[in-house]
Amino acid sequence: MFKQALDTIAQRAAGALSSALNIYYDEFSGPVLLPGPTGESNTLRLRPRGVVLCLGGGDMDSYDRQIALALAAGNAIICTDRMAQLLRIALEPAGAPGALATGFGGGAEVPTSLLADRLVRAVVFDGDARARREILNCLANRAGAITPLLTSKDAPWRYAVERTLTINTTAAGGDVRLLSLGE
Repeated sequence: MFKQALDTIAQRAAGALSSALNIYYDEFSGPVLLPGPTGESNTLRLRPRGVVLCLGGGDMDSYDRQIALALAAGNAIICTDRMAQLLRIALEPAGAPGALATGFGGGAEVPTSLLADRLVRAVVFDGDARARREILNCLANRAGAITPLLTSKDAPWRYAVERTLTINTTAAGGDVRLLSLGE
């Protein structure tokens, strides 16, 4: 029975990694060229938030999706000890840093020390409204940048931060060569 449970968890870890890879290629693999109606060049890139705390709170599929979305966006994750161990076993031989997946004890209690940690840049939870309010209150009391509370149903870009680059050549009539002419 114990071996069957381990096999199930290992299959879940493999499934989460496979989902992460698919999401990465669909959402994060390259820059997005945005329209420049007046001749400027606009590029959008999505960058990792940093460390994402995956708390579960729903069924196993939603927990696996939390992990997949966070990893696909390039974030390090904090998840249950067992899942973190299996992810490290799978990722370290491929050259991923060991700290990419860190574990906590898990269970019904939300780890308030992790919620207060300023290194955590996003929290993912799919549980009931009362627990969500408690998590939101902890996050609201933190100093520093606003930390979002996400779900497994959020769009993949919510697990990232946006970076844009705009090159405005409209002052030169849209001709970038005119900006480099000598006086």
